[in-house]
Amino acid sequence: IRPVQRLPSISLLFNDIIKHTPKTNPDHNSLVEALTSIKEVMTYINEDKRRTECQKQMFDIFNDIDGCPPMLVSSHRSLISKCEVVELETTETLSGRGDHLILFLFSDTLEICKKRSKVNSQSKSPTAVYGKHAGPKPFKHIKLIPLSLMRTVADITDSQRAFALSYRGNASVHDASKDRMCAFNIADEDVDKAMFIKTFCRQMAENACKTDSVRLNLS
Repeated sequence: IRPVQRLPSISLLFNDIIKHTPKTNPDHNSLVEALTSIKEVMTYINEDKRRTECQKQMFDIFNDIDGCPPMLVSSHRSLISKCEVVELETTETLSGRGDHLILFLFSDTLEICKKRSKVNSQSKSPTAVYGKHAGPKPFKHIKLIPLSLMRTVADITDSQRAFALSYRGNASVHDASKDRMCAFNIADEDVDKAMFIKTFCRQMAENACKTDSVRLNLS
């Protein structure tokens, strides 16, 4: 790790040397090229570190969800946002009215799971091996919805914390042509509804290769 830690210091050193080296000096161009190369290496290291952290985060989420589909874990997928919600009564029920759910918004899919009210305190004990829980997991898988199946994210304007999602049915289901809708009330006080909806719509737009994400946000 020491060479990596030295790179920022070397970058600062080159900056100072360049400041005190006239452009007429034959070493000036070489110093600039060296600084550029160091910055490229630092960018590569930071990006690689970010990817590693994203993969670790993905495995942590997977290990926290009981019955989570294995296909959730992918090197091309990253977590965008997380939101704790309470399911509202609609014609389509995911878990049940009043149930506390967790929405994990990934770059190309939405994982919906139920938050368990009581979890064994040993579930994340040091005895757990390779990230596996020794007891009940804190979440239970409910549904995995690809963002390609999402229709709209609707802001329920007569409520400060409520919103709704509509999506197409799975192709393997008999009534696949029927759109489904579910409504939630945001339970996480740290989550701003407008920002969450905007982020959700942006990801839908990126997956649909559309630039106008505002139109996906229907009120």
